[in-house]
Amino acid sequence: MKTDFNHALLLTRLEIQEQTLQNVSVEIHDNIGQILSLVKLHLNTFPTNAEAGIKNRVDELVNLVSKAINDLRNISRCLHHEKNTVINLQEAIGCELNVLQNTGQFTTRLLTTGNAYPLHEEKQLVLLRIVQEALQHAQNRPGVSVIWVEADFGEQLFSISIFDNGKRVNVETLNTIENAEAIANMMYKANFIGASLTVLPVWGKGNCIKVELDAAAAMDNEIKKQPGVKLETERYKL
Repeated sequence: MKTDFNHALLLTRLEIQEQTLQNVSVEIHDNIGQILSLVKLHLNTFPTNAEAGIKNRVDELVNLVSKAINDLRNISRCLHHEKNTVINLQEAIGCELNVLQNTGQFTTRLLTTGNAYPLHEEKQLVLLRIVQEALQHAQNRPGVSVIWVEADFGEQLFSISIFDNGKRVNVETLNTIENAEAIANMMYKANFIGASLTVLPVWGKGNCIKVELDAAAAMDNEIKKQPGVKLETERYKL
């Protein structure tokens, strides 16, 4: 009885969050975006014979408003992915990376290798959440300026690797509360869908968090338990 209640409570919370995200997405797209577009339109009608200094300031404002519009569109697109249970994993990850790129603090990239095949919807959601947590973990660590994600659609294994050029993750840093919790959360989610999560040092400088899942399991409903997180001595070249 208590389990059913907790399940219903969790479902209710998720439905509330989904509705909130939908409302925010609509507000950004329909209202804020339109207001900024109107501001940009008025700025573009500014007299062309104005003093050079004033004209330059107006041009700067137009560029800033244009950037704000693009940023809001990216946020709205990400919220649209968040509120849907059916997602395109690559597009959703691309949205996450665009948000980081637009902060001006990071250079991001998304690579896809192999012939893409359809992934199970629920496992895509879990994989997306792991990527989100890995990106959050990367941007909060010192020295990170480059973050990129590689999705490999192999015939035997499907994998997602999140690379960064920050300070190396080692046994000592994993023993800190913040890092241990971050890795443990990702490990739990990976284990839940039958995937393994590996922390790998990148050759030269940086880290890689790699999630691997049997290709057949990635496309069906069977959930297999696998070992969780492990540290490897294998190195990726940056």
